[in-house]
Amino acid sequence: MAIVKVLSRIGDPLLWLMAMLTACLPLCAHSDNRQVGLVGVREGLLNANIRDIEQDGDGLLWVGTEEGLYHLTGDRSRHYDERMMGLGGCNISSLAYHEPSNTLWVATLQSGVTRYDCSRREFHPLVQADGLLSDMVACVCAAADGGMWIFHHRGMIQHWREGELTTLLTSGLPDVIRSGLDDGKGHLYVGHRERGVSRISLSTGEIMTDIPVRYLSPSATGRDVFHLCLAADGVVEGGTLASLSLTDSEGNVWSLLEGRGLRVAYNSLPFFRMSPLPPVAEPYIPVSALIQDADGGLWMGGMKGLQYCRPDGTIIDTVDIFSPAGIRDRKRVKALHLDDRGHLLIGLLFHSIIDYDIATGQITPLRLASRGIDVHHFVCDSVGTLWAATEMGLYARTPGGSFERDSLRSGHLHSQLVHCIGFDADGCMWIGTVGDGLTVLDARGGLLARIRSQEGLLSENISCIYIDGRAVWIGTQGGLIYVPDSRRPHEFQILDQQQGLASDRIEAIAKDRFGQLWISTQIGVSAWDTVHHRFINYSYEDGLPEGMYFEGSGLALHDGRLCFGSYNGLAVINPEPEGVSHRVGVSLFPFRFPVPWYLGWPMLLVYGVLIVGLAVFFIRRIYVNKSHEVVQTERVLQSVAPVSIEMSPSDRQFINRLTTYVEEHLQSESLDVASIAQEMAMSHSAFYRKVKALTGCTAAEFIRKVKLRKSRQLLEQGGHTVGEVAQLTGFNNLGNFRQAFKKEFGMPPSASNKVKEGEP
Repeated sequence: MAIVKVLSRIGDPLLWLMAMLTACLPLCAHSDNRQVGLVGVREGLLNANIRDIEQDGDGLLWVGTEEGLYHLTGDRSRHYDERMMGLGGCNISSLAYHEPSNTLWVATLQSGVTRYDCSRREFHPLVQADGLLSDMVACVCAAADGGMWIFHHRGMIQHWREGELTTLLTSGLPDVIRSGLDDGKGHLYVGHRERGVSRISLSTGEIMTDIPVRYLSPSATGRDVFHLCLAADGVVEGGTLASLSLTDSEGNVWSLLEGRGLRVAYNSLPFFRMSPLPPVAEPYIPVSALIQDADGGLWMGGMKGLQYCRPDGTIIDTVDIFSPAGIRDRKRVKALHLDDRGHLLIGLLFHSIIDYDIATGQITPLRLASRGIDVHHFVCDSVGTLWAATEMGLYARTPGGSFERDSLRSGHLHSQLVHCIGFDADGCMWIGTVGDGLTVLDARGGLLARIRSQEGLLSENISCIYIDGRAVWIGTQGGLIYVPDSRRPHEFQILDQQQGLASDRIEAIAKDRFGQLWISTQIGVSAWDTVHHRFINYSYEDGLPEGMYFEGSGLALHDGRLCFGSYNGLAVINPEPEGVSHRVGVSLFPFRFPVPWYLGWPMLLVYGVLIVGLAVFFIRRIYVNKSHEVVQTERVLQSVAPVSIEMSPSDRQFINRLTTYVEEHLQSESLDVASIAQEMAMSHSAFYRKVKALTGCTAAEFIRKVKLRKSRQLLEQGGHTVGEVAQLTGFNNLGNFRQAFKKEFGMPPSASNKVKEGEP
């Protein structure tokens, strides 16, 4: 629109039409012109779900993720798991650098806090046995008195200083804590989940809730405050996890690129090797859930709603399901189910379920509880009952279309955080939870078995279940579990990195039409060769999307292809009859958007002709307007610098600046080569060489020429005697002035016919 404003000053209707057509073109602009890089999977971040970033005293960066700590030390990142950190879990929630002790504090949501001594390179855990109130620590931050604040997930706060741990608060704060900040003025700010920000007075202990703060994004107001910081003007700012960023000591800006790693906008080349990104962010479509209808069309859910496309990848429709339902933040589709009524049931993070009528477009939110909850999976049992796996247990769909919690089956679960469900050939329900492993119930809801770490599981966090007849495949965060016979759930085999699996964190499982098993991990897709008992791994080097894959987002299409959803689109597998004893073709799903008529090739050619014509018109106009000025400038330079007329713009600017300075200080006694060189911010020798190269004369001769040119202008204007002109132009001796004037112009000063009468 800036082009339209410029052309509005020109009354040509044709130009107005050209400007309006040009303004309709899709333009992309970026205010930040710095180079951009990415630190992701290929740089060693096996888990790209980043929770915090921090810089230590040596200027090196630390990255906290859901599965451990990463130290960016140079060529690649170094990974620290729970064993190296001395903890029982590595789901990191917060990082903070303690400068007095040169220590990095690492908070986790599983096993307390650990401190890394940057000098000795040692970890020192701080757990409940040391006086910590709980192992679920949401945040750590520096205290104004040189200590550290420890914010527990369930609303408790402790203070650490010089090895002593004291309790500040155990109740009175809204549940749940996300972040904390000491403003250095006697106040402690606390960010909550869905409760905004609270403030605690350290002197009186008074707690105030719903404190107004300046939010980093409009949608974050009153919502999840994962991030608190103190702005340069002293105002407390809050934001979501996506607003987290860090400016390091070199001025490089590190920010989160959800599910893909760290985006780096750098002034100087950072110490850490990274993949270059183009100035415009790479276009990508996160696909966290997908399902195919009877016509072969593919429904895909992500962080921006729903998209429907043909099998060839052409986008047919995009549906905004969030705005009509009043959903503003934490927008992500986790599960999809297409029922026999033509309704699409959409499981969401934190916002329960949305019923979308495909035929009419009607959107109906279904709340499962008094507050919104996470819905992770849908599955039908043998009698057609639809079940939903949620963070509050198991829900079953009633004949009326609503969902009700199944208290009988949920009562058997020690952890209500259910992520996946499966039904075997006998109608038994296999339930995968986060934190309590696997639970198996019979068809009536009775308990058959529990499989946890005591029974040999490497991780009690279950992400997906795939049941094929009697065989059960279970994806966990510690590898793949294979149960050959569902009637004997305790007899299982673990397949992990020891068998060649690229990553132990399993996200989704699918089986191709030839009987081969395919799984997505956090860094790619792997195939299990049942004949040779080995894994064949595929990653970004094979053409797959680079970035983390979504839990439960795997699907076998009608045409035999397999799709796995990731933060960077769909990975497509083309299986072959010979199995996976050799590598098969993999690719990205070719998303294609329908092209409107005004962006078709004919109109693009019209736009190109108009833009070229507009550019030629303005170039010619600018050239005509400047030509007279150029001629005058050349004449002036000819009189002052006859040796070098052809100059670069910077050299011409230098001469103009030098001439102006001399003309403004003609009568100054301090006008000499040394003072002028100092004014031009140059050494005496450099100034002398530059003037000599541009003008063909010495600096002193150049100054004299400028004085004489000014004196001639004054004489031709009239109103001054020759003596007055000599004084005005810095010639204290009239005889020297006459001699220099005649030598320069070939005539005496009195030859001008405009001098003042009475001149001597």
